[in-house]
Amino acid sequence: MRTLRAIMIGDVVGDPGLEVLERRLPLLIKENSADFVIVNGENAAGGFGLTLPQLERILGAGADVVTGGNHIWEKREFWPALNNNGRVLRP
Repeated sequence: MRTLRAIMIGDVVGDPGLEVLERRLPLLIKENSADFVIVNGENAAGGFGLTLPQLERILGAGADVVTGGNHIWEKREFWPALNNNGRVLRP
């Protein structure tokens, strides 16, 4: 039986954090033969909240799910995604 390998990336903050994630996550996945990737994205939108464009960038970088926290509520326009997107975990 093969062991599941997961990667958890802590707080991605704003565009600088997204740029590092996009550059480094694919390599981390490959180097670690990761089966599942979790990224905390609650501060991806300029340090407070998450929006659909940032979510798309995180998922595009290789995340399987994106977690939120108290700052996920900062962008009201993102709230429907909390109910409609199964890859976003509510706090």
